[in-house]
Amino acid sequence: MRRGSIVAAISTAVAFIGLGACAQQPDAGFGEQIAGKLVRADGSEAPADALQGKTVLVYFSAHWCPPCRRFTPELVKVYDEWKRQDKPVELVFVSSDRDEAAMRGYMTEMGMKWLAVPYADRGRMDALSRRWNVRGIPTLVAVSPDGKTLTQDGVGEVYEKKAAALDAWLPAKP
Repeated sequence: MRRGSIVAAISTAVAFIGLGACAQQPDAGFGEQIAGKLVRADGSEAPADALQGKTVLVYFSAHWCPPCRRFTPELVKVYDEWKRQDKPVELVFVSSDRDEAAMRGYMTEMGMKWLAVPYADRGRMDALSRRWNVRGIPTLVAVSPDGKTLTQDGVGEVYEKKAAALDAWLPAKP
């Protein structure tokens, strides 16, 4: 390798490392990361304050993912049960679909009555994914009303305990 090529390679590596360091900012609180409008499958909007005072489940999934397509119907059943019981819980879908039409189609097909980060808001989706180091889907994260992570294994817990999984995540009643 010639000296000029080595210098160029080192300069590129240093610039890349420097950019990475600049990109890493202090971890924003969950409330700040989730802040902004949320949408439903029908396109209607809801403000993030619709999550206020609730245990929030953040669901990372996609229509093209076979394990997601197996788990989502289970999650729909338990979510519907929680809502019938008037539990203080809300679910937010973070899509890994390839386009907005696929995301909305998946939400409609599966009967997802919950909220979603708008497809166009990739920055917010990426920030939430980085927050919990999501490496695969489906992933279900439970977050307390004060923004603390309660579990990152919500998928396993819902499969095992069904609707009772929420009881472990809800704040204790005084």
